[in-house]
Amino acid sequence: MYVGSRKVKRRDSPWRVLALVVLIIGGLYVVREQIGGTDWTRPFDPIPTPTRSAESYFDEGEALYDEGLLDEAISAYANAFRIDPLDNVALFRLVRLMVFRGRAGEALEQYGTRLLDEELGDARTFAVLGMALDWHAVFNSEDLLPVYLELGAVEEEEVEAEDWLYSREKVMRMLTRASQKACEQALRLDADLPEGYAYVAEALADRERFEEAEAAAQTAVSLNPNIPDTQRALGYVLESQGEYELAVDAYQAAAQSHPKLSFLHIALGKNYRAIGYRLNLMGLWDDSGPYFEQAVAAFEEAIRLDPRNPLGYDEIGWTYGHYMGEDRELKQRAVDYLEDALNRDPEYAPAHRHLGQVYYNLQNYEECIPALERGLQLGDLTPSDAILSRIMLGWSYYRLDGDSQGEEAQCTRALPQFKAAWDILEELPRRELGLEQMAAQGLEACE
Repeated sequence: MYVGSRKVKRRDSPWRVLALVVLIIGGLYVVREQIGGTDWTRPFDPIPTPTRSAESYFDEGEALYDEGLLDEAISAYANAFRIDPLDNVALFRLVRLMVFRGRAGEALEQYGTRLLDEELGDARTFAVLGMALDWHAVFNSEDLLPVYLELGAVEEEEVEAEDWLYSREKVMRMLTRASQKACEQALRLDADLPEGYAYVAEALADRERFEEAEAAAQTAVSLNPNIPDTQRALGYVLESQGEYELAVDAYQAAAQSHPKLSFLHIALGKNYRAIGYRLNLMGLWDDSGPYFEQAVAAFEEAIRLDPRNPLGYDEIGWTYGHYMGEDRELKQRAVDYLEDALNRDPEYAPAHRHLGQVYYNLQNYEECIPALERGLQLGDLTPSDAILSRIMLGWSYYRLDGDSQGEEAQCTRALPQFKAAWDILEELPRRELGLEQMAAQGLEACE
């Protein structure tokens, strides 16, 4: 053990230090000259970061997609396509996921003309264009009419006609036809493209050409049963025909091919719920319960996979509030889930619509009215949902105004809603007798 003083350090001579500084400066000068002279002015500048390649972004998108992180994958694919605008595979992946995330209109607006480009495009770009047109059709908007015209989905001659009026139902049919044409072009370019058959099957089903749709979907599955698009398309075609049990099998196969895609579990849950509802209509209440429970379980799995998405919360709320009886405790549970959906996305129109109907069934018209009005204001409702919202609004105004202001005021706010519902009904390609009867009752009450 040392108990004495520490070892004394030798002091460097000032001349020695000066000599070392001169040597360092000289060395830096030599290095500077060797690597390019004036381009390196300070030895401690940060080292430039290499620019990421399109391939690295694409690989990142693939990994994120495999994990079910669709929003993050969309960003990665968008960067890959931005760096390499000739990469049709990245473009296909990008638009496909945008459609899955409910952004079909945005995809058409941003990438529609590139997808349609015959020189730069290929079978995949035409196929995913068809997919985007079909999924967007029911939510079409007059604001996007210039996009539809540019894509040739709406003919300029029709718009220039003197009697032209924008009709969502009419434009929906135009977009669905354009979807079919784009998919058929994809299949002319590549007759073995499974996604081409899958997407044209959906368009054909939406045009109620079910025999052709099912044949196309079966072809898609035979070409590649191991991707979710083919099995999902078959499920959609079967679901559109009311074959819910068979649709469940197809959606299960789709979910098995990619278990982390939340929207596949949503589709699966909807078909379980449809089976339960059908049993209810047959009076088989005890038999329907397990199907509703399976539906809720599927929606819960969707929430687990994508907790930020309002869709799973909305579907559970709608299942409790509309399908599972008149128990007030279930109705309150429905309200809680629907409010959870709106906490995640205050502009998710279906949740406003569903919340309004639950309040309507509870005869809570004060809460029903703002929910239904907000859903209509947002505009992302199917025609049937918009009709029903108008009818419920009409009856809510009728009862509230009648109670507070007397019979003379009952129809002041109610009648315009019943008329608006009837106007939408007249645009539908086929009659909806149940909705017609409800709207007619409102009009008759206000005559």
